[in-house]
Amino acid sequence: MGPKNRISAFMGKITGTTSGNPDTALMEYMTKTVLIVLTLVSASFSIISMAGWIFNIIPGDTVLILLSMNPLFITGWLLARHGYWRLGSLIPPTLIFSSAVYGNYIGGIDAPAMLLYVTAIILVAMLRGIRDMYWALFFSLASYLGLGVAHHLHIIEQMRSGKTVFMNRITVTISVITGITLLVRFLIIQFRKALDQARSEIRERRVVEEELRVSEKKYRDLVQSANSIIIRINMRGEVTFWNEFAESFFGFRSDEIMGRNVVGTIVPESDMAGTNLKLMMENILKNPESFRSNENENMTRDGNRVWIAWANRPILDLQGNFQEILCVGNDITERKRAHEEKEKMQDQLIHAQKMEAIGTLTSGLAHDFNNILSGIMGSLSLLDNLLKKETINRRDKSDNYIRTALESSRRASDMIRQLLLLSRKQDISLEPIDINESLSHVINICMNSFPKSITVNAQYSEKPTIVMADSILIEQIFLNFCVNASHSMTVMRNPGNAEGGDLTVTVSSAQIHEEEWPQSHENSHGGRFAAIEFSDTGIGMDKETQERIFEPFYTMKKNEGGTGLGLSIAYGFVSRLGGFIKVKSAISKGSTFTIFLPELSDKTVCRERMEAPKDLISGHGTILVIDDEPFVRDVAGDSLTSCGYEVITAHDGMSGISMYRERRESIDAVLLDISMPYMSGLEVLGKLKEINESVVVILSSGYSDDPRVSAGLEQGAAGFIRKPYTAGELSSCIYEILHKHR
Repeated sequence: MGPKNRISAFMGKITGTTSGNPDTALMEYMTKTVLIVLTLVSASFSIISMAGWIFNIIPGDTVLILLSMNPLFITGWLLARHGYWRLGSLIPPTLIFSSAVYGNYIGGIDAPAMLLYVTAIILVAMLRGIRDMYWALFFSLASYLGLGVAHHLHIIEQMRSGKTVFMNRITVTISVITGITLLVRFLIIQFRKALDQARSEIRERRVVEEELRVSEKKYRDLVQSANSIIIRINMRGEVTFWNEFAESFFGFRSDEIMGRNVVGTIVPESDMAGTNLKLMMENILKNPESFRSNENENMTRDGNRVWIAWANRPILDLQGNFQEILCVGNDITERKRAHEEKEKMQDQLIHAQKMEAIGTLTSGLAHDFNNILSGIMGSLSLLDNLLKKETINRRDKSDNYIRTALESSRRASDMIRQLLLLSRKQDISLEPIDINESLSHVINICMNSFPKSITVNAQYSEKPTIVMADSILIEQIFLNFCVNASHSMTVMRNPGNAEGGDLTVTVSSAQIHEEEWPQSHENSHGGRFAAIEFSDTGIGMDKETQERIFEPFYTMKKNEGGTGLGLSIAYGFVSRLGGFIKVKSAISKGSTFTIFLPELSDKTVCRERMEAPKDLISGHGTILVIDDEPFVRDVAGDSLTSCGYEVITAHDGMSGISMYRERRESIDAVLLDISMPYMSGLEVLGKLKEINESVVVILSSGYSDDPRVSAGLEQGAAGFIRKPYTAGELSSCIYEILHKHR
């Protein structure tokens, strides 16, 4: 180890710090350094002053003062060495401050001792901090001003001699040099500290930048190699990032798509179902938080339509303002198609089961229709006979014949409506329904169609029993259970056994606990359930059959052409509604199926059928009736004429348009049939709208669920009336619509 290193090691040992705080450690280090330097300086001054005293150059009191400083500086260093550096830091500025006062005292107020005050103040700032520096400044000014006042009042005696002046100059010069040296040392340390801190910050910044670079590279590698579409769009809908998977999937290179709007490139303005995707994108950009995930139709560069499941995350700036949206997409086209195929197949199975049920009911319904038609034809023939005999004044009989014909017609209309509801295809639509009402529709069909050997009993609940279901599908399921019960009591009996029995249907409410659920059902839960029980006295089932009865295509009616789908569809639909089915059966004793559906106890549903007005409602105005059926035109014309309207009739769309064009100013409303040859009702409606945008058109059709009806209402038709209608229903409809548009 060289001399320089040994000196550095020795200085480090005697000036080492104990504090963990960097600022405190610096002041501790400076305190020990200042005490060592001042000890050496005072020792040197002591030797010089003793030599000067020997040669009678320096007064003895100066020598004594300098000699007394040595033990004080050493004492301060020892205090600092043992941890009391704050106490030791008081000694250097105190002694220098005392030297300044002494210098002014012996040298006069104009002596150069002011530099010692400055040195003392600087030492306090370095060793004690800025706050104590203000106190040192205050005491320095106070003492200097005090000495000046004392000098002015001649309280102190000015001692001016060559020795004194020489000593003052020597003391001040060496003290200033010492102070400047220490100050420079302090500034160098501070500079090194700042330089080290700057170097450390630069190193840390480089490390952070390198970590960010590595992280960004990992992020880009991850994004570019991901098997998902990853894009970013700004608040105008323009693409700002486009990963490699998006390039290969959509067919657009990054440089081709960047800056272009997603609408018109990968998002069509509307999908195949007519949904406005342009409006959807506008809503996403306005409120991205509401579209964290969405599925929509997209398109590739070559025009192919694909379905994408998107996960969207807004990207915000430092102020929290929305800047861009990060969109991660996955192709779900195949899954979507499979789901659509599954739904299509399920609809086909449901429709097939409906057709099976209708086929089962055909003979019974034909018989019932013949009875209804017999009532209509018999009543009308009797009325015709009265007219021929000119006995029409027999009002009681004619009223009875007319009433019978009207009631029979209404029964036929209701039966046709129920058959249409049963056989139509439609999407499942869940809504609160009253089980009592739905079941009553089914019971009416069964009572009109089942063999007379079967007795149908229905026991409804006293209050409405409300469940969430599809009204059409639930009625079909109820009908399936009833038809199965009918078969088990008739065609499925062994030859020689008497056909017939009792079918009892009961509606009630039950509190079901979770442990009561069948083990085969998932998502079991307790609560209030509607219980619909179908109990028959048919052939019954063994245990093996009961375990397989809900399997698709499993049927006991092999010779009767059963599909085996009815109970399977019922099981799936009931499970979807959060319910379950229980079965109890015994051979030759019959079967009991109980459907449990979650009950909506806090809901009420009112589905009272509107009674047709019995009296005609009079009105005034001109009505154009356009219908290709002559008897419909005649009945509608006579009905409206008897109500006070002027009626014009047309046998097809073309003649109806011509009549309206000629007499548009006098025609108040048009009664238009939807289904006509050559020109459909919708086409006629469009032509009438071209002639007069405010034309009042009432559509009529025998099928209220005809999609052309809803299309016509969207085109501006004023209303709709379902065929067949009575004169009272027609007069009420015309009156209400004209009253609304006048």
